[in-house]
Amino acid sequence: MRPFFVAVLWLASLAFGESAFADPTPPTPPTVTVAGYASEEARPDIARVTLEILTQHPSAADAEGEGARVATAVIEGLKASGIEAKDITTVGLSLFPIWSEERDPKSGQTIKRTLTGYQASNTLNVRVRTIDKAGALIAQAVQNGATYQGLAFDLSDREAREDVLRVKAASNALHRASLYAQGVGAKLGPIQSIGEDGGQSVFRSGALPAPKSFALASGATAMPIEPGFVSLSAGVTASWSLVPQ
Repeated sequence: MRPFFVAVLWLASLAFGESAFADPTPPTPPTVTVAGYASEEARPDIARVTLEILTQHPSAADAEGEGARVATAVIEGLKASGIEAKDITTVGLSLFPIWSEERDPKSGQTIKRTLTGYQASNTLNVRVRTIDKAGALIAQAVQNGATYQGLAFDLSDREAREDVLRVKAASNALHRASLYAQGVGAKLGPIQSIGEDGGQSVFRSGALPAPKSFALASGATAMPIEPGFVSLSAGVTASWSLVPQ
């Protein structure tokens, strides 16, 4: 074989070998990942009142019938006070037997169960759009036969406020990422990912529970209610690539 052709074959095989072992994947650029947050406190303008109607009778039909009668009176009273039907929601219904148990004094085990009656329950969630009226509405509902269970506060424009906080949280993440990039002598490249921070609570409302024995005497003055403030917050986690300055 002539020396010229030998040299050509050798160079071709060398080039082929280099290309075969070369890594075609470009290096992954460095990234920076940060969390951004935003929060605010706002005065609530909605109260959410939880009421329960409990009735007990020897028969299931009587317990259910009495519960329906009391619930109707409570609901009609709320509507007469200006609460719209769309703001009254039934969130729980139950009817179950009540048993008395006779236990062995030595072992403590049940030796006899006796059916003594039935209990019916109807739980209502009432949205009060004027917080100043909540105390009087609770008093009226209790006088009509309901049991006050709890009170929480909300905002009618909560979603709009949270949208503003989401934008602020993203801006906060961008600001933090820019500082970290500057600290290592780089600048931010294209954004790689962004997602809502699942561990960040977006809304917290105060709740005022009440024992089931709560009741008001006829003609009692409604309790004053101070809603205070509710806290809203939003959080994001975002990543950017880093490029040299």
